[in-house]
Amino acid sequence: MGVIREPQKITSKEKKLKIIEAGLKVFGEKGYYNTNTAEIAKVAGVSTGIVYSYFKDKKDILLQVIALYFQNIFNPMQTFLNSLQNSELNQSVIEQFLQIAIKSHQDNYALHEEVIALSHLDKDVHEQFLNFEILVSSAIEKVLSDHHIKVDNMTERVHFAYNIVESLCHECIYHKHANINYQKMISLTTKTLLSLFN
Repeated sequence: MGVIREPQKITSKEKKLKIIEAGLKVFGEKGYYNTNTAEIAKVAGVSTGIVYSYFKDKKDILLQVIALYFQNIFNPMQTFLNSLQNSELNQSVIEQFLQIAIKSHQDNYALHEEVIALSHLDKDVHEQFLNFEILVSSAIEKVLSDHHIKVDNMTERVHFAYNIVESLCHECIYHKHANINYQKMISLTTKTLLSLFN
């Protein structure tokens, strides 16, 4: 096996990103176990040899695909949080945040079930999930702190809030129980989040 290189030139970085994006697409369509590196290379428009110059193996691609997947999901939410100007955490702000979170999950629908399944089967994927939760929770804590929102046990409250929002998104996008009124669920989630931080 050749030496794995970290790209320095812009064109090399773009090529590596193309491979990761191709992996995201193919894993989402066919699943991780039904995909081989040659298929990823073909979608990326590069040779298999080029893939192996940037990645050790298919799992190495997977871990970087999951990192991109997490980034794609959280970036719209973080952009919204960073845009908040006032210190008041009100119903309107939370409802906007929830709509952005739901849309973000919808936009990344294809890979979701595969990633969730792999998180139960692979310790490295599971660890990546845990690290992502900590990263997101820390970012949310910082935004709340910057807006002078202070409550006891902030870390635990934010972690709880994170899980509530994830559960809502999964219910709205993936589970879709016929007996659930989703507008009411969003309203209840908004009230619950408000009670956590006020």
